Amino acid sequence: MIKSILKKRDSVSMAMVLHLLTPGLGHIYWNEYLFGLFIFLITLTASVLFIVSLFIAIPVPVRLVIYGLPLLFYFFSFFDLYRSVKARTGRLKHTSRRIWVCLITGILFQFLWPLAPANFGVRNCPDIFIQDNNNLAPFYTEGDVLKASSLAYFLDVWIVNKKIIHSLPDRFELVRFRSETNSKLCGWVIGLPAEEVEMIDDILFVNNTPIFATSESVPMLRGNLPLTSAGAYSVLVVTVRLGSVDQIREVPLTHIIGKVGIAF
Repeated sequence: MIKSILKKRDSVSMAMVLHLLTPGLGHIYWNEYLFGLFIFLITLTASVLFIVSLFIAIPVPVRLVIYGLPLLFYFFSFFDLYRSVKARTGRLKHTSRRIWVCLITGILFQFLWPLAPANFGVRNCPDIFIQDNNNLAPFYTEGDVLKASSLAYFLDVWIVNKKIIHSLPDRFELVRFRSETNSKLCGWVIGLPAEEVEMIDDILFVNNTPIFATSESVPMLRGNLPLTSAGAYSVLVVTVRLGSVDQIREVPLTHIIGKVGIAF
């Protein structure tokens, strides 16, 4: 592998790999320092604005401009890099030290910068698990490989010391959560923050108003549940056993692992 890397150090493919690892690094590798730095700063600014947009309301058209233009610029920079490498091939030779420094820099960037794909993917990867019973039937049965996607509700970036909530679960969504004993359970959300919920003779009441499921993707919950209130930062989740409601739990938003779906 080392010999292969050294052999391709002056190739277009190596420049593209560096440009993928760190925006602008491919141009810097081929001595286009100012343009490479410019590309890096453009994408860096877009990343910072993305984080800022999580805390303040930004209209959708503005978001498209903020994120779309840098991505478009980055996309077309690959064509410029291809042209530059082709024009300089044979006239510029790279040392083995230069390629290793650039490769290590690119890899470190992927794992240290919070919004680099590798770092972001590791911190926000879904929780994969095997369903160990038929309590979720007919949607999922014993042996199904499922995932709990935290990205449906949260973003985890290391520059913020806690997960950023960007969306609340919808009513009747299946979620995976941590119980009071720290065990991982699955259940359906029936109550949102600050709501009062009860179930009488298979009918769900939310704030004294009956709620009926209108989709085939929503379970037909059966049974009775006592009047339960959700706090301002929690949801009400019901677990099911043998087709009937088992227990209602008030789950803090921070205890939700993610939205459940089929993994494979």
